[in-house]
Amino acid sequence: MKTKSRLKGLLKFQEPTDLFFSLYLNTQWKDEQQRERVRIFTKNALHTINVAAYPPEVQESLRADIQRIETYVEALIKQTLQVELAGVALFASYARDLFQTYGSTVPFTNQCTLATHPYIAQLAAVGREYENALVIMVDTESARIFEMEWGEILSELDIESEVPGRHKQGGWSQMRFQRHIQDHMDRHHKEVAEQVIRRFDQGNYANVILYGQDRILASFRSFLPERIQERIIAKAALDITVPDTLVREKTLEILHQKKAQGEREAVTRLTETAQAHGLAVLGLLDTLEALNKRVVAQLLVSQNFSRWGWRCPSCTLLGEQIPLGCPLCGRELKTVDLKEEMVWETFRQDGEVEFISDPSLLAHKGVGAFLRFR
Repeated sequence: MKTKSRLKGLLKFQEPTDLFFSLYLNTQWKDEQQRERVRIFTKNALHTINVAAYPPEVQESLRADIQRIETYVEALIKQTLQVELAGVALFASYARDLFQTYGSTVPFTNQCTLATHPYIAQLAAVGREYENALVIMVDTESARIFEMEWGEILSELDIESEVPGRHKQGGWSQMRFQRHIQDHMDRHHKEVAEQVIRRFDQGNYANVILYGQDRILASFRSFLPERIQERIIAKAALDITVPDTLVREKTLEILHQKKAQGEREAVTRLTETAQAHGLAVLGLLDTLEALNKRVVAQLLVSQNFSRWGWRCPSCTLLGEQIPLGCPLCGRELKTVDLKEEMVWETFRQDGEVEFISDPSLLAHKGVGAFLRFR
């Protein structure tokens, strides 16, 4: 999956002496004023960084990064870079030979940070909000297969199968004629299923959506293996000739409904499990403790969660109320964005992160976690 591969490439960076720029931009601009706002935001954000406060060798690296970022953003705004995207995420560290950009069909919130690791919460949230989907539209003699990720259609395959014998031939019984038609429809559906299986196995799709008439879909599904059947989240009637834009719109509606339902169920399960003293915790303090113990299997965090805390650059301990020194090793602490640190730490521990829009989690300070063990 694109999201996991993107995150994996960034998660390898984390040394206490490293510094990384993370820049998120909303590039869904419609006029020059919106472009100018992005330019001003980037310029102001970069120039608030006190480069002179760092050692000389670090200053050189930071200035190189700032120059590269400003050059890229200027090209983006002037449209010398042909990028038709709603959002751009950029990660840079001259010292670590990193300058990576990711485009999104979904806008990001403007954000610019300098920290000891890339800030990945927005990137991960968009990936969760717009999961990948394999969409199949099928009738008796044609089909369309769409591969979708990050809310956008990545590819489309159109299949046309010739189905002869639509008109009954002389001397044929009605039953023989129907068998003839069914046989050709089965061949068509088998061919489509083979293409679906190939794409499903290559893309590891989390969601499969079918569009067509119930009778035809029932026949087509019989050619799909169990591993694909298990990923079918919806089927709906949609004319096979509709434009791509309508296919995308309908599919996003289904994915949003699935995510909203999944969020409610996850928060309910988290609450019930934690209250029964099972493998779950609620609230910021208990979640931070679980992360420090490296026992988090899945972090649930509200989309609008915002809280500052601390991190020890030596032993990596996380906390909320900032003490004079690390309670574990006594070293000086760094003030950090706790949402970013919790998301980063969960992924570093091979856990999963679910970003919750449903307000039910706010009753527990907007955060909780399922545990591997206690």
